[in-house]
Amino acid sequence: MLVMTVRLNLTKQEYCVLSDLNKGLSVKAVAKNLDLSLHTVNGHMKSIYFKLNVKSRGQAQHKFNQYKTVVANDEKADRAAELVIANDEKADRAAELVIAKGEKADRAAELVIAKGEKADRAAELVIANDEKADRAAELVVANGEKADRAAELEAALSGKSSANKKATQTESKFLACLNALAMARDNETGNHILRTQHYVRNLALRLKKMGNYKKELSNAMIKLLFKAAPLHDIGKVGIPDSILHKPGRLNDEEWQVMKTHAAIGRAILASAEIETQGGSGVVTIAIQIAGDHHEKWDGSGYPSGLKGEEVALPARIMALADVFDTLMSKRVYKAAWSFEDVVSEIISQRGAHFDPLVVDAFMLERAGFLAIYSKYKDD
Repeated sequence: MLVMTVRLNLTKQEYCVLSDLNKGLSVKAVAKNLDLSLHTVNGHMKSIYFKLNVKSRGQAQHKFNQYKTVVANDEKADRAAELVIANDEKADRAAELVIAKGEKADRAAELVIAKGEKADRAAELVIANDEKADRAAELVVANGEKADRAAELEAALSGKSSANKKATQTESKFLACLNALAMARDNETGNHILRTQHYVRNLALRLKKMGNYKKELSNAMIKLLFKAAPLHDIGKVGIPDSILHKPGRLNDEEWQVMKTHAAIGRAILASAEIETQGGSGVVTIAIQIAGDHHEKWDGSGYPSGLKGEEVALPARIMALADVFDTLMSKRVYKAAWSFEDVVSEIISQRGAHFDPLVVDAFMLERAGFLAIYSKYKDD
């Protein structure tokens, strides 16, 4: 066995393998560990001298080739490890791609379902539009029928309007005659009729403003009340002159005859209502006033002894207006009362002679009553 010193040139990579095999020692340490000599040029390692116990240089080369094989195998092992890691990463990426493709597949399925639902909705809309088209056609037909009906009604109303106009004219002429007759036969003055007419309107307006009898007291109704009020004593045309114009207080028998003027007035106006059918309705209101304005809230009035709201509202309003004017005025059988006494008397009859709500309206309108009395005062 020869001890030979062999000079071998190592690549940097081969040296690194030798270093790894020798526990990562420095170049000098590796050389010492392997019994190697270093050949350096300007401080850089150029060659390593192996002092090996070998028989020949060929054996030395063979031993060195073993080192190189170790190096090559380590490199392959490292590469294999890198490939394993790369394959693992590819496997992970492949798994991610599979998941992503699965999610895309799910999304694709959702889109297919959504498109199917849209298709169903589109079909429903088509059906709905067809139904709307059918309904539109029906409406066109219906509107055509309505137009025909409207034309018929217009023609009918035109004829009715003409008839109503004629009836209203007849009614106005009839009322004018009745008013003239009432004033001619009135045992009081014509101004009594004018005053009570205005009292009635003021009371009706005040009641409405207070929120009482709003349904009954429309603007049209208040106008009718104003027109009908002058006929409240039309029944006096049936009372004998000896009683109607007696220059003194009536006895009991005469008073009973005088009280019949309410029923007579109702009968006269009922006949007039037949003659004025199709008019404004003022005669109907006049019948209520003439027949019931002497009835009392407590039922003690005449001619029928009606009580409370059994008495027509127009008559309840006229009752207070008539009493106020009678008490304020001088008569052959009595002196005129003071305004204060008249107000006190009316308040005392609240709920007895008069509708309580009508009295409440009077209290708010009493200054207006006094103004009306002064304006149309008797000569």
